[in-house]
Amino acid sequence: MTTKAERRAAAQASINDQFGDVQPAHRPSPWQYQAWEHDVAWHERCDDDGWWEGLCPISTNRAHPARFNFAKDVMQCNEPDAGGGPSCHPGKHMMSLSNAMLKRHG
Repeated sequence: MTTKAERRAAAQASINDQFGDVQPAHRPSPWQYQAWEHDVAWHERCDDDGWWEGLCPISTNRAHPARFNFAKDVMQCNEPDAGGGPSCHPGKHMMSLSNAMLKRHG
């Protein structure tokens, strides 16, 4: 039977292999990867500041774009088009990934 530390190390090694071309500081932790696996466009990789593109997990419109930064542990809901559509969390520029998880729409 493997220990929790061994399972975590194996998960981190898998992430390091999968995202070897991404700066280590910008890679998700095993928990972050599992939690946001279906929301982030992993294949697009992140920009130089660590922002990953994806879809907003708290929007009822699953096509609403968002950005995720795992080093900062935040997400930012983007305006859906040049017309400046509403944010999923008006009045806030960013939201912690923990709060986004609590508000997530199934």
